Amino acid sequence: MDYHALNHFDLFIMHPMNSLVGRNVRFDKAVGFLLGNPLPSALLMATFWAYWFRHADSATMQRTREHLLATLWASITGIVIARALALALPFRLRPRFDPSINFLVTDEPNSTALMDWSAFPSDHAVMYFALSVGLCFVSRRLGLMATLFVACTIWFPRIYLGYHYPTDILVGMIIGLLCAYAFNLTAARRWLAAPILQWERSSPPSFYMALFFLTFQFATMFLSLRDSASLVYHVTEKLLARR
Repeated sequence: MDYHALNHFDLFIMHPMNSLVGRNVRFDKAVGFLLGNPLPSALLMATFWAYWFRHADSATMQRTREHLLATLWASITGIVIARALALALPFRLRPRFDPSINFLVTDEPNSTALMDWSAFPSDHAVMYFALSVGLCFVSRRLGLMATLFVACTIWFPRIYLGYHYPTDILVGMIIGLLCAYAFNLTAARRWLAAPILQWERSSPPSFYMALFFLTFQFATMFLSLRDSASLVYHVTEKLLARR
């Protein structure tokens, strides 16, 4: 494997990690399962709902819901920033698709769907780190456990399987951290949450329908919305081409 194309940080992380690929087929398949399965993100959203409805005094419940809503806002904002950077910065090919570094890959998964998506920065790292850091404002122990969980089930598979370089993950973490911290400051979280909580009090059915839909999108990494947007884009492109 030619590591000359990598910086020292990527080299330090990827060399020992990539050397494990192919040594244990069951382990490789387990990591591949984590990459393509929405269970980790679904568990984070289940935690969101558990703390949304946890029993507490009114002041604590108000503060908890403010933090949870601010964290969702932070995650969405972080994803937008990450996508904007990915489009604005020079394209970075994912390591598993780069023949110049001879990255060892597993048989599962072997999708080329992300070949045309720049690897830098990782929007998964942005979203999930923003969520786990945001949970620290609700409960420090919960947030630390969520961060460890995300590291094992989200970040590790993407580096191990060659969908991201460690620096992609690191920069994504920094973006997620900054967004989560800024949005959970007292003034920011109250300003962001006030109209949403007013909506919850005035119209619970529509509010919870919308919140469930949003958390479902988080649990599936907005897959259905991305597929719908892609379909609309291609259909529109074909219609315009016929004119």
